[in-house]
Formats: sequence, structure tokens, C-alpha cells
Amino acid sequence: MAPIAGGDVFGYHLVAGDVLVVIDGYFHRCPSVRHKELLDLMEEGVQVWGAASLGALRAAELAPYGMRGVGRIYHWYRNGQIDGDDEVALLHLDAEHGYLPITEPLVNIRATIDNMLQDSLINESVAKAIIDAAQALPFTDRDLPTIVDAASDLLVPGCGLPPCRLLDLFRDRYVHQKQRDALEVLYRVAVSVPPSTGELGRAQEVEVCGRPRISTRQHAAMRAWELDTDTGQEISTADVLSAARYLDPSFPRLRTAAAIAVAQSCIGLPGSASTVFDDITDSVNMVNEVSHEQLELILLSAGYPNPLLDLQCLLAPTETKLPEREKMIRLIARTCRGLPVDHTTVRMLHHGLRWDRYCDFAIEVAATRNHLTCIRPDVLAMTPSVQAFTDWFRVGRDPHLPVRLLVLDAGFDSVDTSRAGSVPYLAHQPFFGARLARDSVARTKRDRRSARGIW
Repeated sequence: MAPIAGGDVFGYHLVAGDVLVVIDGYFHRCPSVRHKELLDLMEEGVQVWGAASLGALRAAELAPYGMRGVGRIYHWYRNGQIDGDDEVALLHLDAEHGYLPITEPLVNIRATIDNMLQDSLINESVAKAIIDAAQALPFTDRDLPTIVDAASDLLVPGCGLPPCRLLDLFRDRYVHQKQRDALEVLYRVAVSVPPSTGELGRAQEVEVCGRPRISTRQHAAMRAWELDTDTGQEISTADVLSAARYLDPSFPRLRTAAAIAVAQSCIGLPGSASTVFDDITDSVNMVNEVSHEQLELILLSAGYPNPLLDLQCLLAPTETKLPEREKMIRLIARTCRGLPVDHTTVRMLHHGLRWDRYCDFAIEVAATRNHLTCIRPDVLAMTPSVQAFTDWFRVGRDPHLPVRLLVLDAGFDSVDTSRAGSVPYLAHQPFFGARLARDSVARTKRDRRSARGIW
């Protein structure tokens, strides 16, 4: 089948319950498949999966909106280990010749390098030289002889690997990572997606490894406004969850249990998603009941063949000395994110004592937001600096973890997204509220000076 191009999806005539798997796609000779096209399909109830190539890139970009990603390349994009579209790009022949590749995608080079490193066939300096050389070449020039020739100029003399030996080693140990991921996503779709019921427009929730489908109805429920009659403040379920993330340092321990319950259900293991958390002990006990083998199976099923190696960027230096079981728990919590985990967390908390506490947080923050809207709208329009946000968010949390991991534990996608919505919560606490006000005044003065041309 031909690689997908912009506008092709409209010719597939897909309806609710159908499945679209995006693997290869054009991006240079003609327009790529657009994000909006895939979002529209998901809104209509079509399941959209991606892997291996352009599909992996689109799945990483649209994961917060329900697109399912599979495979090592997808996880590299999702975790920020790679970010360029040239990582999966290559030249190939036409349909008559079976789209035979002419050049090598950089992701295959990376996978081959990892394979050789694991077997100690090359060292780190050689690996770095090869990757640097391949990255410096345009994707149109990335064939193996050219990459090896370019890398030989960067190799340290006496490394014991002449170009001819390195080229032979590459060909012997070559890893077709794109092909592996493509086969994996097809298998996962085949075993995970039930036959379509043919009932168009019906809200469905199909649990699959990595990201259960959350229907439009459930999206709306998470954002629905509910009126608190005692205070007159309007708060939503999402507001309550945000208050828990920002204001309760112990919330990540509750959320970890929800993430593991979602991950268990994704691969067909018996979970505890119906548990109600009245205190931290409940969630800790639930996590402790999950066996080491189940934790390992969860990460393997999510496409991490060597999870402790593949996801080491999601562990702080102080966490590398923890027992394997504890490391796997943290990795599951940091990779299993999004509305499925939010939905399960809400369900677990809704009838417990902590839910009332989080509702109180949300009502107080809503009052602060409304007050600022009247007297200091300039403060609400700010995004706090990374340092100001870090100083505030660290209070009461593990001082040994970098803030990028603290926000993942709380359920945010990144430091930037957590900073963007943090102003009402910072302003709710007097010390940090005063700091925000000072920063706002300083920014206003700077803007005025800049307008006069004296800054």
C-alpha cells in the first residue's frame, strides 16, 4: 500500500468503529497527512493508531487527543529522545518497484548502534561518532557506505575499527526498527480491537495497550461544570483534579495506583480500578499487590523490550540505585498519562474523603481566580518563570527529583504545560502570589522601556 499523504483519509470513507493504522507517509514530495485530518477521524469515533515512521511521529504529537502509538520509535518521540521528522525519512523507489528504500532512516541507525553497544562490539565514542555523522548528512544521502565514511573522519585514531570492518559490522547487525514497529502495530491491532458493532455514533470504550479509548462523552464529563451550592463557585471535575495535582504533594502516590490499574487493564490483567482511596495507605497497598512479573509485563507490552535501559532518561540519578521493582513502578507512572489515567483517578477518588478535600482546594482557587480577574488580570495573563514555578512546585515534594520528573509524577505532560496553568494556584498562596505580582510589575516596566526604545 502507498504511503499516506495529505487528504488521503477522506477517500477511505471511514466510519465510527473503523480502524486506521498510519505507518509510512509522504512529507517531502507532497503534503503530509495533517493533524486536523486525524483529529476529525477520532472525533467521529475512528480508532487511529501510528507506528514506525510518520505514524509514530503523528501518534506522539496527538497522544493527548487519543491517537495510539506503538513501538520503540513512537516511544523515542514521546519521551523526547528524538524530535526531528528526518529521523524516519528516507528515499525510496516508486510503486512499480515496491517502494524499495534507497537510503537508511536514522532511527534504524540508532537501533543498530544500540544493538552493537549492548553486545560490546563498539564503544560509546564510536557510537557517538556514527550518530553525529549520520545526523550531519541530509536524509537523502544517508546510505551505509556514506555514513561509515563520514564517521571514519570522527573516529579516534587507534580505535581498532577501520571503515571496511565497521561497514561489515553494520550490515551483519543491522536492525530494521521501522519494520519491527510496523509488524508490532499490526499485531497489536489484530489482537486488541474487537469487530465493529456497526452502530454508528455509539460511544465506545475499547481498552488497548498504552491508551484506552475515551469517548467524546467521557471527554465532556471530565470538563463538565458542576455548581457548588454552598459557595456559588462553579468547578469542574478537571478543576478538582488540577487542584490535586498542583496543591497536594502526596497526590502522585494516589495517581501511581491509578496508572498501574489502567496499564493492567490495557493488557488484560486483573486490576483494581474500582478501588476507593480514602488515604495514601490504600494506594500504597494496592501497588504493593502488583507482582514484579506483572510490572515487567506491563512495560514489555507497552513496547519497551529493555524498559530500564529504554526509559533511563525518566529516572533521576538518585533513583538508579533503587530496587528494580520500585524503578518499574515509577516508569509506569511516568509513561502512562492522559485522560484514561485521569478518568480512573477520578473514579477511585470520587467517593473517598480526599475528593472532598480536593473540591475545597478547587473552590478556593476558583475564588482566587475570580478575584484576580477583577483586580489584577495582568497577573492571570502571565506564565511564571521556570525558577519561580520550580521554587513553588518543589515545596513538600522529593527534593532529590528534578522538576521535569515531579510534574510527570503529578500527571502533567511537561514543565511547560504545568507552568502554563499554574498562575491561579501560585496566586492562591500569599508568598508566591506576592512574587507573581512583583514579576508582573517588573515585566510591565520593561515592556514600557522597550516601547520607548531604551531597553
